Amino acid sequence: MSSLYLRLAGAMIILITAAVSGLWLGKLSVPDDVPPIDGSHASSNGKHDRKKEVVLDFNLPPLFFYADLKLEGDNTIVYEEIRQAAEAGVLRFVLPAQLPWDEAAEPGQILQAMQKVLEIEPRALFCFALDLNPPKAWLNAEPAEAMATSSSQYTLPSPASERWLTQVQQALKRLTEAVSASPLAAHVTGCILGALDDAQWSIPGGFDRSPVNQRGFQQWLQRRYTDLPALQTAWGDDTLAFATVEIPEKPTTTQLHTAFYDLEQHAAVIDYLAYSSEYVADAIAALVVAIKESVPAEIAVYASYGYSFEHLFNDVGHFALGTLLDSDIDGFVSPVSYIDRGTGGSGGLMGPVHSILEHGKQCLLIDDTRTGVSRDAITGKITRMKGLRAEDVYNVQRRNFSMAAVYGLGMIWADPHGQGSLYESEQWEQIAQMRRIYNQLYTSSMLPGKQPPRTNEEVVQAEPPAPQVSPEEEGLLELGEEDVPEAEVQASWENTPPLPMSSATGLTVVVDEGSRCYQRCDAPLNELLLHNSMDAVLRSGVPIRFYLLQDILDGRGPVSATYLFLNAFHLSDAERQRLHMRLAEEHASAIWIYAPGYVQDDMDAAHVAQTTGMQVNLFEGPAFTGSTYVLSGRWLDQDERYGTMVEIAPLFYVDDVEADVLARYQNSEEPSVAMRYVESGWTSVFLADPNLTAPLLREILQILEHHLYVQPTTKKFCDVTYIAELEALGDTLMMLHGRVVGERAISLGTYCDVIDLFDPGIGWQQKENFVLTLQTGETRLLRFSPLR
Repeated sequence: MSSLYLRLAGAMIILITAAVSGLWLGKLSVPDDVPPIDGSHASSNGKHDRKKEVVLDFNLPPLFFYADLKLEGDNTIVYEEIRQAAEAGVLRFVLPAQLPWDEAAEPGQILQAMQKVLEIEPRALFCFALDLNPPKAWLNAEPAEAMATSSSQYTLPSPASERWLTQVQQALKRLTEAVSASPLAAHVTGCILGALDDAQWSIPGGFDRSPVNQRGFQQWLQRRYTDLPALQTAWGDDTLAFATVEIPEKPTTTQLHTAFYDLEQHAAVIDYLAYSSEYVADAIAALVVAIKESVPAEIAVYASYGYSFEHLFNDVGHFALGTLLDSDIDGFVSPVSYIDRGTGGSGGLMGPVHSILEHGKQCLLIDDTRTGVSRDAITGKITRMKGLRAEDVYNVQRRNFSMAAVYGLGMIWADPHGQGSLYESEQWEQIAQMRRIYNQLYTSSMLPGKQPPRTNEEVVQAEPPAPQVSPEEEGLLELGEEDVPEAEVQASWENTPPLPMSSATGLTVVVDEGSRCYQRCDAPLNELLLHNSMDAVLRSGVPIRFYLLQDILDGRGPVSATYLFLNAFHLSDAERQRLHMRLAEEHASAIWIYAPGYVQDDMDAAHVAQTTGMQVNLFEGPAFTGSTYVLSGRWLDQDERYGTMVEIAPLFYVDDVEADVLARYQNSEEPSVAMRYVESGWTSVFLADPNLTAPLLREILQILEHHLYVQPTTKKFCDVTYIAELEALGDTLMMLHGRVVGERAISLGTYCDVIDLFDPGIGWQQKENFVLTLQTGETRLLRFSPLR
């Protein structure tokens, strides 16, 4: 489904002014590259006719401010942030909206909030953030519909509750009808669906053992197995009946000594883990359909879901993203990763964004950086936390924005608690610059994902609220030094396929949802395989894509030089063959971590050998991880140790005379990392040790003849880098976020003109290599234009 964009009806290049004595800190209130408030030409006497209609620009880029307007209390600080956002050219707003839960409830509060924002900025467009969790009174009256986990007893609805879903659908209908009947309806372009823990569709505290969920599980088993003998055979119990199946107990999952479930003993647990994600995704899909059917015009519907890299526990319900990618949902919303998101940290993505874009969906990234700025509730004074430097905050915000810009994602800047964390003119100056950069990047090229505009005939015009600045106060708005010419900001967000990156240097990171069902030890193992590996990936210095395994199996995504499989534990013979065929066709390399293909109808090291293409053996009992690199390299020296030493079972080692050994276990000295060329035409690299570090990954990529954009100097810096090629322009974007101060040796691979988008006065002309000095925590966004 589309996300409600349309072309601006006619080019309007009008110089207007707004005297700013009544505005916060006297800053100019309207940026140069945003359409004028009244959409009109100046009258003959030099004054604007405020009676003209406001023209809404649905072609605005997907850049939002989350305005946490509270139903009760003082919203003064948020109103000022809204004013600052508008001054910075951010005219899309996310507003929290309360559902009218019963027929007696009035949905007028969200309309009042919209009206107040429109009095500040008449051109505002709105996306509602809907918390679909029921009020406590409803759960008290309907305890059978509540989730029953160790930490959610009677406080959250069960996604299996049809009564809750019906109530939500009815409330959504009341809300959409009220908004549609309002003259403000033209300003609404989307909504974000949130529910369960923290409104992010997460199941807290283990298995949901509520009666309503038990019925849902029984119905799911009937659909999965179709007949009772199939279920009895799968679970090894000929006394089972669909109507009497119970939610299994959650086994202990903290011991790495038992990394995987026993396929026979824990068949019920494996099935329940698959169900625990599918029933969340099914609930979201059903609500998307309800919204699409209840509104007279299309709006973009998003959900906070698909955090495949973020969640350590496998029962939180977030691992059926593939199901939703085939639904009518328009996109997904996610905060910047909470893992190492501070100064010098990797930040990162919570989910496989390129799979989302590949399916024509949008991604919106939330930047809720802790800025240290707040307003004292008693004195009203704005203060910044002691010890937190403003420049460090700006560099983290630049890093987060650059991640969105490099990959073509949308951005939501948030003051998550409405306490004034963005109430600072300098921060909005930074955001205004980021908006200008975004417009420059995506004027000629198009954003990935599904974003068809409305037709010109659908341009909606609305009467503006009363003006906040008198005509007598108006003067001439002058263009600033960094202003972008009007012609360069008339971007058109068309429906185009995702922008592929160059296969010559591309690394595709692959995560599997289904394999998580087979892990008995989830959090400790996922911390190694997902959190640590993602940090290594983001510090690898090559272009990166993030995909679901199923999409790679289905042939989706551009050709890649190397695929990195993080957790592909469960592979059938047919799936293994399809992967090998793709690797051979693309003459690609595969980097496998820990136990690829280990789980099939049984669990056997022979499956790992078949997957990796090299002979693999299994240690008897638990064995220690932690390895030593055995070669002299550019990023790791011979005999240099890496990785943490933990005891784990199963643990594998390479026993193949045809393979080139790169590392050995510190404890046993058996080969832990090896490489082998497969005769069908691809290269296999197997990391039996689940420790992947940035230096090790860079060393492997160097051996595989990838071009690394940052080369070692006297020091071996592994900074956070996001790199993508904008093929529509032929240019490359690279963001660098420094961990420590020092000089970086940048290698472009060809002669280019280079500009720093955050500081256009800095650049390098006709350079293939140059040295860049980074300060601790500094962020640079470089654009490379090859010489033609």
